[in-house]
Formats: sequence, C-alpha cells, structure tokens
Amino acid sequence: MALKRVYQDRKYYNRELETLLQLSHPNIVRLNYFSVDEKTEHGCYLNLFFELGDVSFEQLIAQKARFSEREVRGFFLQGLAALKYLESMNIVHRDIKPANILLVGGRAIKICDFGSAKRVSKNEYNSTYICSRYYRAPENILGIVDYDCRIDVWSMGLSFLELFVFSPVFSGESNKDQLSKILEVTSVSETCRIKHNLHACRSIGIENYLKPIVSDPGLVFLFEHSIVFERDRRLQASKLIEYESAFEPGAEDTQKFAGAACM
Repeated sequence: MALKRVYQDRKYYNRELETLLQLSHPNIVRLNYFSVDEKTEHGCYLNLFFELGDVSFEQLIAQKARFSEREVRGFFLQGLAALKYLESMNIVHRDIKPANILLVGGRAIKICDFGSAKRVSKNEYNSTYICSRYYRAPENILGIVDYDCRIDVWSMGLSFLELFVFSPVFSGESNKDQLSKILEVTSVSETCRIKHNLHACRSIGIENYLKPIVSDPGLVFLFEHSIVFERDRRLQASKLIEYESAFEPGAEDTQKFAGAACM
C-alpha cells in the first residue's frame, strides 16, 4: 500500500479526499482507506492509503524503457477511459503528467495524485496556475479561467508522446517560452492568433512532428487530436475513444470518422 500524508488545516476541507471518495474506476488509483492523527486545535494530519502501483511513467521514461506503438496506444486508451469517467463527473485532474500515471502489472495504467483535482462548471473562475509547466495546456498559459476537462487531454497526449522521445515535448523555461515552443509545433488559426495576440511564427504542424516518431494510424490520430492548441478544436476524451475505434483492424470508412473528428 502507498501512503500520502498531508497536514490538514481545520479552516479548510480536503478537496483531494472529497474527490477520491467519489471515484471508482479501474484506471484510477483506488483509495483503500484514510485516517487522521496528531489532532490539534489548528488541524491534524490526514493519512491516505492507496493501492500500490508498480512504477510511474516518469520512472520508465528516465530508464528509457521501450514500448511498442501498440502498447502505447493501449495505455493511451486506458488513460482516456479514466478521463472520460472524470469528464462525466465534470472533474478535472489538473496535473496529468508521467509522474502521475502508474503502470501496474505491465499492462494496466492508473491515474494518481488528485491533489489539484476540481469539479468545474461552465463560466466558473478557476486558477490557471495549475499543472506542471511542461504539460500545461495553452488555455492555462493564456490565462483562460473557464477551462474544462480538455486541459487533461492535452497533458495526457504529451505524457504518452514522451514515451517515444524520452524528454518533455515542450520544455519552456517560463510560461512565455513554453507558449513559444508550443507554437513552433502546433497550428493556430488566424482568428485565435489575433484574439490572444500571439506572435506569428511558422509551425511545422503536429502531424509533421509525429511522422518520424509514430506510424500506427490510431496512435497518430490520438496524438493529432489531443495535442491541439485551440481548445475548441481539441477532442474530449469521450470523442477520442469513439473516433479512435474506427482504426481497429477491420473497421471501415476510417477517413469518414477522422474527418468528422475535425468538424
């Protein structure tokens, strides 16, 4: 079992515990039980006991562990299944990254660390200074406060692509530098560029970035439709799963599904 121990000020409730008690999904780490100790008038220590994962993807990337495209595609779909579940509850994880994705038994993946998770609603103000910078979605960098579950889709796409390149895809030294690195790879409409006062630069396009790295059509589709600068063009986890199924062996009219996903 894995233990997470945090100090809990009595003035505040623990959002992570509140979130975890609502969750039950095979691709989300299970909270076995919790306890409190060292109580004082100001607070206490909260102990969260989780099922144990074998290894994080951050560790696997550091070890330069090799996975086939088929394996990564399977990992990605499991991760999306977890995000689809969270999406159905309007819960945003807000810190998806390789360190928070665990591999169990060599095949199953589980999302962990819900310390930043929050239930969101439309037009609600949310902090944009969330998620580790390398995996932070463009809308968070731009200061858009009414974001949704698609910020997790962006982060997950980058996390699984890292299994092939063994380092963060975008590793800016500041938010401004991070945005510049993203714009060098992802395409942006002129409308979006003007709206957010983005500097003009020549983007290679995510599809061209992927060509020497990934060839599996289904996996390419997942990356191309998750690592998308504009939120409204980025697919939700549920849609990614739906359209990706067209790439299974024997599926017909693949191009029709791929085209529909871009609408």
